[in-house]
Amino acid sequence: MGLKRIFCDKCGYEFGIDRITIRSQMIDKDQGVNMTFFRCPKCKKKYVTMVSDPELRRLIANRDKSAVDKKAVLDYEAELKERYRDKLE
Repeated sequence: MGLKRIFCDKCGYEFGIDRITIRSQMIDKDQGVNMTFFRCPKCKKKYVTMVSDPELRRLIANRDKSAVDKKAVLDYEAELKERYRDKLE
């Protein structure tokens, strides 16, 4: 099976996942909120892959150790993304 391909929504550039560099940025130090993202190698459009706070990171770390509901984790992350939407740009 070949490498996954990504198509940039902004410029249409097609690239493989081997061409991305995952980066992290603290967007709210007081609350410990971190944004994980990568950029299109051509136009540099930012793609946010995750927004997390200490609670979400705890839930993810314990996901395999308990019966934490995956949907609950995803819903909580979506809530964080909405709350910090203005800082994700």
